[in-house]
Amino acid sequence: MHAYRNDRLSVERSTSLRANFDDFVLANDDLDWSAFVHMRQAIRALRNHYAAMHDVMSKNWSVIRQPRNDDHMPLMY
Repeated sequence: MHAYRNDRLSVERSTSLRANFDDFVLANDDLDWSAFVHMRQAIRALRNHYAAMHDVMSKNWSVIRQPRNDDHMPLMY
């Protein structure tokens, strides 16, 4: 997020110096759009990871709450 703010500041500074060039305005819009897309992808990835973790934990909730072994020894050894 810090890099986005620095990039946006430099584009805004260039836009204020050269207000008659539309390329700087379009560059600002493009920077905003790319930041939005990256943020949306990160939020979707976070949602998918959470959903997968919730699915695994909900399927194994009974094993998590009450392990099969009463003497608390590992099941494999």
